[in-house]
Amino acid sequence: MAEKHGYSSKSLAYGSDKSQEIKFDIVTEVGIEDGCSILDVGCGFGDYFNYLKQKGIKNVKYCGIDISNKIVDLAKEKNSLANIIHGDFLDLSDDEKFDYVISLGLNCVKTGYNWETLTHLLDKMWKLSKKGIAYNAISTFSEISSRGIYFVSPVKVIDYIMNNLTYNVVLRHDYMQHDFTIYAYK
Repeated sequence: MAEKHGYSSKSLAYGSDKSQEIKFDIVTEVGIEDGCSILDVGCGFGDYFNYLKQKGIKNVKYCGIDISNKIVDLAKEKNSLANIIHGDFLDLSDDEKFDYVISLGLNCVKTGYNWETLTHLLDKMWKLSKKGIAYNAISTFSEISSRGIYFVSPVKVIDYIMNNLTYNVVLRHDYMQHDFTIYAYK
């Protein structure tokens, strides 16, 4: 998508800059504040780093990771102050921990093994977080439909988190008709 749309929210399947900002607002409510360290999984262009600066959240230690070479190259060009790395999140070392590990829309393309990818993703996010995680996805309770998109049940995700990670969870399914975000806390 980056080859077609370049540096645009459409390259990241957000649909619009407005929907991207709404998702950023919601994920920030996990508890992100001045002085936090954040790992942004599937960071795209690192726009969340700029969002935090625009909202006046200071002294954030931001690290973004994305698997797409093209997107990471564009991200480094447009957000030179953000620490953005190329690679597979699941291959990251467990040595460095972050206050919050967030993921917005990662794993949304239907692959046939999305659930397995999601559980590995959640486990790794949990291992690398000190305070908690925020996971965003497209809900099975959505009124939209698309053959190539992976819709996931927020109930199934909460069930997984509560049986494997923590009972301390919050579901947000009130901000866009097709999205949900789950906060899970240590």
